[in-house]
Amino acid sequence: MLFCPNPIVYFNPENLVVSNVNFRSMTFTEFISYVKKLVKDGRITVYYFVLQRLLRDGLREIEDENDYVCFLDAGYENGGRMNFYIDHSQELIMEWIVEEIADDGCSDGHTNDDDDDI
Repeated sequence: MLFCPNPIVYFNPENLVVSNVNFRSMTFTEFISYVKKLVKDGRITVYYFVLQRLLRDGLREIEDENDYVCFLDAGYENGGRMNFYIDHSQELIMEWIVEEIADDGCSDGHTNDDDDDI
């Protein structure tokens, strides 16, 4: 599972549905610990995807408590379902996105309607 640039894609994803977990009761730190246990990997970066957009336009990094609350809000606005992605290789994904958008000169479009429970 890894991100690849130009265009940005999440290659060879391992789909895991997480359900019956009350993420609202977790802090950001508890959430990251929970995700690390799911993937059995120490160094990870977690992203979520805002639906109805291209991956490059809808990808958001969860870096702190504020980002985590935005992730939860987006999931609950979507009926309790949200895609989230895990980067194991510590790539500069957000920089790739900025470069890709600059190269294309646009940033709108709609793809990827797959949902995973949050």
